[in-house]
Amino acid sequence: MPFCSKCGTSVAESQSFCSSCGEKINGSPEVSSPASSVREENGTLIFLMALFFGCWGIHQFIAGNTKRGLVYLLCATLGACLIVPVFVIFILVLIDLFRIAKGDFFSEDKTIRYEGAVWMKVLACLWVFAIPLFLILGVVAALVIPHMYGMNDKAVASEVSPAAVTYIKLQEAYYAETGSMGNWERMGYVAPGENSETENFVYSDLNPGLMAMNKKEMGDCSVGNKWTVIPEVVTTENGDSDIRFTVIPPDVEACDLLTPHFSELR
Repeated sequence: MPFCSKCGTSVAESQSFCSSCGEKINGSPEVSSPASSVREENGTLIFLMALFFGCWGIHQFIAGNTKRGLVYLLCATLGACLIVPVFVIFILVLIDLFRIAKGDFFSEDKTIRYEGAVWMKVLACLWVFAIPLFLILGVVAALVIPHMYGMNDKAVASEVSPAAVTYIKLQEAYYAETGSMGNWERMGYVAPGENSETENFVYSDLNPGLMAMNKKEMGDCSVGNKWTVIPEVVTTENGDSDIRFTVIPPDVEACDLLTPHFSELR
């Protein structure tokens, strides 16, 4: 009968440990530890999903972390109208990127560990600087692009004033020569474009007078607004006759702002 080497208590041959002190009995079989149930998988796909689509939680869904993925998706949705969720999702994704790169990212049930790599750490570091840069560029673009479109609309509308100035000068010359007002054909006035029509405006002879109507939208200026020049013969204080011009800009303020000097023509 075997005895415990520590306390001397007799033990049965089938016993592995002493019932008195718990000492292991010599010759008893080793108790093997259960095999690890965690398996490793390549983390490239998970990392790339986090890098490019992390704000929507795609990488979390792939890893089976459905609840976390829904949190990411909610933050991304709220980020469309609130600024705070944008910073929250940025921090969460940043943490995930470094966890994946370090090899410390697991599936929901902890049975899969995604392997990291050095190149992942490098991209994660670059991502830290890239995302704020993109946000800054986005804000700048939001401020600059509408201004650029506004400048472009003014450039499009700028053809109206020179056309009106030319008409006024020819009408003044014709009146000085004949003492009456004339239509375009008599004055020799030729409107811009082909057949009095350019890419953006249609010009009409009001006989007498000139009207330009836009046929394309220009920012907030809708189609069909009119810029008009009407000549009329008036009597001066000395009793002489002279020609004056009434310049009528569009009623829509957005259109009027595109040609700020048009109303100053006389």
